Amino acid sequence: MAPSTSLVQVSGLSSRKHGFKSRWSQIFLVMKKIAVIGDYESIVIYKPFSWDMFYVNLANEDEVVEIFKNVAKDVEYEKIFVTESVYQILIKTYPDFDKEKIVIPFSDVYGIKNVAKQKYKKLVTIATSIKLEEV
Repeated sequence: MAPSTSLVQVSGLSSRKHGFKSRWSQIFLVMKKIAVIGDYESIVIYKPFSWDMFYVNLANEDEVVEIFKNVAKDVEYEKIFVTESVYQILIKTYPDFDKEKIVIPFSDVYGIKNVAKQKYKKLVTIATSIKLEEV
């Protein structure tokens, strides 16, 4: 699967002065991968984005935590998307899970638990000092 990429151009460097062989060697690709962790039914829709998929059995909480830890250790992953069900398991069994990487919860096919919405409301409150009212 192809990782997400972004172009970074080094400006102000001349190829002779800095030893570049061509103008194209001044452009570097920064590769950062994105992981998605959840049950098959909830995350299969993200497969066209070429993100790395990690399917878990939600009934086995130890497996969920172990897969998350393995993904979080990998330095190639910048962001980890998790279903709300996985997010709730991580909150319960692995309290410091969001200290390692950027963890982004999203709704799964098992109904709306509002976990993601609550997290984003909290972040908005912290960033803006404005408490959002329930809509």
